[in-house]
Amino acid sequence: MYSSQPETTFIHLLGKTGRGKSSTGNTLLGRKAFATKSSLSAVTKTIQIVQGTLGSRLIEVVDGPGMFDFDDGTGVLKEHGVVVLTCGDNFVRDTEDENLTFFQWCENETGALADLRTRCENRVLCVDNHAKDGKFKDALEAEIAKLGYEEIK
Repeated sequence: MYSSQPETTFIHLLGKTGRGKSSTGNTLLGRKAFATKSSLSAVTKTIQIVQGTLGSRLIEVVDGPGMFDFDDGTGVLKEHGVVVLTCGDNFVRDTEDENLTFFQWCENETGALADLRTRCENRVLCVDNHAKDGKFKDALEAEIAKLGYEEIK
């Protein structure tokens, strides 16, 4: 039996245009639900909501045009936000000589990412949409589970 577990977990994909939000949504859902293509201009023009499952959890993934307004003034990010960076393949390639973990790299970042990381209480994940091992989905499921939906025995 679970306490306070919502029927659906909502995942809203945020980020700059052309950085892989739709691909991340497809990775989470395990199918091609959102249109993707290699382009520097926006592919996604309207907000789309697609349901699926992540492990045993029902999820609704919200994808939309690129944006950078993370503060809605309600504290929702602090309570429920998980930052998912869709540049995992770039991170591995760009930092291989520095011997940094993803979390060490995040701690060194300043500006908008540092602010967003603070607002989400350091719940940050990095996804490589080209990886085939499923580790990202497992990590996201674990982060969602930490948001207060504890199992009662």
